[in-house]
Amino acid sequence: MTLRELKKVLPDEYGAWAMWLVPFLAGAKLAHQWNGKTVLWFFFLAVFYVLKNPFIEWILKNSVLFRPHPSKRERILISLAFPLVGVAGAVWFFSQTDLTSALIAAGIGIVLALFYLILDVQKQGRSLIGQWVGVVVLTFAAPLTAVALGGVFNGPALIVWTANILYFAHSIYTVRGWMNSRKRDTASKTTVRLFRPLFLYWGLTLLLAIAAVFLRWVPAVWFVLLLPTTIFIGLFTAGLYRRITIRQIGFLEVAHTLIFSALLILLIP
Repeated sequence: MTLRELKKVLPDEYGAWAMWLVPFLAGAKLAHQWNGKTVLWFFFLAVFYVLKNPFIEWILKNSVLFRPHPSKRERILISLAFPLVGVAGAVWFFSQTDLTSALIAAGIGIVLALFYLILDVQKQGRSLIGQWVGVVVLTFAAPLTAVALGGVFNGPALIVWTANILYFAHSIYTVRGWMNSRKRDTASKTTVRLFRPLFLYWGLTLLLAIAAVFLRWVPAVWFVLLLPTTIFIGLFTAGLYRRITIRQIGFLEVAHTLIFSALLILLIP
């Protein structure tokens, strides 16, 4: 594979990078590990994320072992090859941590990976459920990192994972609403209606957060994590009436993701 070919297949969905980078930092904070092992685990995750799909696609297109148009069975077999190598590399990390936590993390990770693989093979990766599974898989870096760096898979790990899922899932509806609005040359008020799923989703997220605080699953101070996205959606809605551009949406996303990640890391004890 030439450098030019490699650039073409590197992940260009920049939001997806944040979906595992922020959880990685949160997981490291959960494990209270900021050392050489943390750096090594970061590079392991980064290489795995960057090279998995490119190698799968490159092998499918160039290997003499496969036909030009591989079957579903062949796609599954080659798609499993690289993740299995990754699992082998992760054994060293998990061999030094709590066995129960390692087994739980490995079990959940395998189930999620297989579920996403099935959707990918069926060309459903861009569907609503495929995007949701993608968010769940990428944000799993939080509990996975905590366990790999010597922590445990417990309540706080689940809470941090859930917080990341709920936060990053809003981008699904933001992007889908934007794409639908670009397909129609409509008035601003009509455009806003296309984002109703986003408003509904975030409204339900706010209710869930209130219930979690009321039931004392999380401290009330954690409610502050919802403020960046709530402000973002307010600014985003106002921007729709002025025909907000995709670059402006990207700027708002980056800004409030940085704020969310900083608040999350500060709140983790």
